[in-house]
Amino acid sequence: MKILDKYIMREVAVFVSVGILGFTILIIGNNFYALSDLIFQKKVLFSDLILITLLDTPASMVLSLPVATLFGVMLSIGRLAMDSELVAMRAGGISLTRIMIPLLLVSFAFSGATYYLGEKLVPAATAMSDMIKEEKIKGKKFHLKSNIFFKRSDDFIIAVNKFNVKDKTLTRPVIWFNDEAAQKIHIYTAHSGRFENDEVMMPDANHHVFDATDLHRHLMYTEKIRVLRLDFPEELQQVHEDKSGAAGLAASDLQDQITNLEQSGQDPSIAQTHLAFKYSTPIACTIFSFVAFMFSVINPRKERYSGVFMALVLIFVYYIMQTVFKSLGEKGLVRPPELAAWATNILFLIVGMITFIKTSK
Repeated sequence: MKILDKYIMREVAVFVSVGILGFTILIIGNNFYALSDLIFQKKVLFSDLILITLLDTPASMVLSLPVATLFGVMLSIGRLAMDSELVAMRAGGISLTRIMIPLLLVSFAFSGATYYLGEKLVPAATAMSDMIKEEKIKGKKFHLKSNIFFKRSDDFIIAVNKFNVKDKTLTRPVIWFNDEAAQKIHIYTAHSGRFENDEVMMPDANHHVFDATDLHRHLMYTEKIRVLRLDFPEELQQVHEDKSGAAGLAASDLQDQITNLEQSGQDPSIAQTHLAFKYSTPIACTIFSFVAFMFSVINPRKERYSGVFMALVLIFVYYIMQTVFKSLGEKGLVRPPELAAWATNILFLIVGMITFIKTSK
């Protein structure tokens, strides 16, 4: 049995590795083609496009690993089935469950590799890629964020024209504070400011006080403050991060972002959905191995092109479902967000289990 296990593991590993290489090259090529016009439109250097493409490779591999696993398993097991080796194994008293053991071991390894890439390599590579895109393509300073809002609560909001991520300096900050206890609205303005630990500091600030009980918000008085200091927790100073970039963050960073968004009263659906996908995507490699195996043993005499066609159909269905559920999860239409991330895996697993039950009879 050890020889059989090694044989199956080798066959699956080879075909899946080829599938990973093929799908990754396909995605990288498509990404490079989409960026190639920038050489003429934005006069971006060819070397910069190559660097961006290479930095996007880990993220491309994370996308390609689950489908490459499905594709590789269907080809490798389909080859064993077409050569009547699966029939011989089952005739010799080897159950489908026993045949699947080495297959699942290989798929666990690819699941681990997918998780490692998504946690360790993708965040760092994506951050560097985004920085190059901002500075080389959009002509912006990556560390400068424009038109940013910071929110301590519904009654305390900071709006800034520009925020420097490196030194936490603020350009033209405006603070709106509704003091319900005193029934006053305070507005602080200044040319500049910065975050210092758990405070926001603004030199030469203008302080305007309005009557909150007056529908017309009558101005009560104005004063000049030499150095204004107000409490603003350091963890809330990170809410400026672009939520659309959540896919390039590690799980721990996403969890911190969710906490910050919830504390500031913003919708954390995008970050919650991407956090759930951080765990569901690696497991997809194992589930797809199981589904691909079951589809390969339904008809052991099928032609090789039939397995390729079935693999392509399953991959197409997977991408469509993943795209739809991710969009629904980000918009908060599917709750909890874990359901959006795991729905495709669950449906594929159900199909595989039904096939397994029918085939085992």
